[in-house]
Amino acid sequence: STAVKHISLAEYMKGTKLIFIDPESEYRDLCMNLNGDWINAGGGANGKINPLQIRPAPRDSEDEPDEIGGKLYKDEGNGMSDMALHVKNLEIFFNLYLPSLTDMQKAILKQSIIELYNRFNIYWETDITTLSNIQFPTFTDLHKLISEKAEKNKDNAVYRDLALLLYDIAYGSDSFLWNGHTTVET
Repeated sequence: STAVKHISLAEYMKGTKLIFIDPESEYRDLCMNLNGDWINAGGGANGKINPLQIRPAPRDSEDEPDEIGGKLYKDEGNGMSDMALHVKNLEIFFNLYLPSLTDMQKAILKQSIIELYNRFNIYWETDITTLSNIQFPTFTDLHKLISEKAEKNKDNAVYRDLALLLYDIAYGSDSFLWNGHTTVET
C-alpha cells in the first residue's frame, strides 16, 4: 500500500484525478490531506451521489490525439444526448438493484423516469452542465410520481408493484445510500 500511495501522489501531482474504492478506509487520510471528497458507501452523511443526477458524457478535447481515425466521442449531430446516455446507465442501475423486474416494469419505470426529468424541466436536449445538484430529481420524487400513477391507474398493478419495490430506495434503509441530492463537488 505504501507503493500505491507513492504512485498515487505522483499521479496527483501531474493533475490526474484519483478514485479509490477502499473497503478498509486505508486511503481516507490521503484523501483528506489532498482535500478530496470522501464518500462513505455504507451510508455516510458527509458524501452522497444522486444516481438520478445526469452527468455530462466525457468529450474529447481538440488537442487530444485521434483514436483510430477519429475522435472517440465525436458527435456529428446524431449522437446521444447526456440525458439519453444517463437513462441507459439507469437501466443498468435498476437491473442490478432490482434484478427481478419484469420487462413491463422496466418499460414503465423507464417511461416514468423520462416523465420525471421532464417535470424537472430536463429534456433530451437540455444542457445539464448549467444545472446545479439540487435541480435534479431524487428517488423520493420518482416514488411520488409512480405512486400518483398507481392511484390514477388502479387497474394497472405494474405501477402499484413498482411503488412497493421503490419504497425502500426512497424511504427505507436503502434511502440512506441512494436518496438525496449529490453533496460531492468533483
